[in-house]
Amino acid sequence: MKTLFIHFFIYYSVFLLFEDNYALFMLSNIAFFMHSMLIFRKALGNNLVSILIALIIISLPISFKSISGVPFEQLPISWYMIFLSLIISVLFISASLIPKNKLAFNSVSMVAAVVLIYIFVPMLNSIDIFEGIKQVLGYTLFFVTLIFIPNINIPYKYKEYLKELYITSVLALSLVVIFQALLHRNGISIGNTLLLGGERYATGYLFSDYSFLALYLVSPIYFIFFKEIKIWIKFNMLFVILSASFLTTARTGVIAVVICMLVFLIIYSLRNAIIKTPKVMVIWIAFLVVCALLINMLSMIRSEDILSSSGRYDGYIIALRMWFDSFFLGIGFDMNSYKSILGIAMPHNFVIQLLLQGGIVYFILIVTLFFLIFVKSYSLDKNSIWTLLLIIIGSQFIPDILDSRYLLVLILLVSLKNMNKSQNKVKLKEV
Repeated sequence: MKTLFIHFFIYYSVFLLFEDNYALFMLSNIAFFMHSMLIFRKALGNNLVSILIALIIISLPISFKSISGVPFEQLPISWYMIFLSLIISVLFISASLIPKNKLAFNSVSMVAAVVLIYIFVPMLNSIDIFEGIKQVLGYTLFFVTLIFIPNINIPYKYKEYLKELYITSVLALSLVVIFQALLHRNGISIGNTLLLGGERYATGYLFSDYSFLALYLVSPIYFIFFKEIKIWIKFNMLFVILSASFLTTARTGVIAVVICMLVFLIIYSLRNAIIKTPKVMVIWIAFLVVCALLINMLSMIRSEDILSSSGRYDGYIIALRMWFDSFFLGIGFDMNSYKSILGIAMPHNFVIQLLLQGGIVYFILIVTLFFLIFVKSYSLDKNSIWTLLLIIIGSQFIPDILDSRYLLVLILLVSLKNMNKSQNKVKLKEV
């Protein structure tokens, strides 16, 4: 993966430099994906679905940009959406043309189908129906993909390759974000950067939201944590992605990591408190030291508002009051009208947003869906639930996690069936 790391770092840097030149941005995108397909063809053979998933993974850093380089609002079509649509099309066509490849469904896909149908009910309650349709259409690929997930079967070694690819892509982007942040602090602004309050140098690469990026950068932490590699390599990887998440100046990534680590340690302690007491104590001491260091680093970047709610609590109260007025159906899917009428953004909390926009029925359906995803993932890989839990915790501090792109990719990576699991010990081809 060393070659791929350099490959990603170069291209992600080029995209940042060409952001304002739409023609060069689009041409560099095409070159990147064509070059990457040649690499994936060697590593993944003729497995088209695996190659498309690989392309989705590496498209995440530019998934908030349109394919032409213009703002996404002007042309809401990204490479991420194209590759995801191709996977669905391949699976559907395969099932239609090959009798033995019948479409399969499980509890996750069935609930996802129900959500996809039901979501149009609260949508009709939107203040601006066209804005409501736009937001719901943005969720459509998410739920449709969940419906088709049971039909994606790839060899175990390919699944492990895709996880490695995800880690490598995030590491490469982390390094680009670090350089972007350093340039920003020295007066050179490229990509999505903003100076807030005179001291906060917000750095967002090409993401639409700094918190989205901060959470994305820490998302492979548990892939790395459970990876069987030398401890110093793990430490270096974690240091790079945490540093990049810090430099976005958004607190979401760090807070999600700390809370998830706390939950992990509590469960570990309950299981091992008696037979491994000294080890448990050492781990807790190490955890407290790490938390102190993380808080200290964060205070250096956001010295004035590290504990500030940024107005979130008031927004939560207003949102909950509005939900009580429309308990069953919510207010509909129209984020722009909500902001223009109330003067505040949609609540940066997944739970409150679900209740507010879709009502109690929609909330119950989504909770059921994610519960089933957790159960399914746990049955395939017990360690995978920590990756999903990290994102769900982070979603309590950012808006609209269903539109984050990487949530769906992570669900794909932890939910894919393992064909030929005996290949566990087969080494992947180095590229």
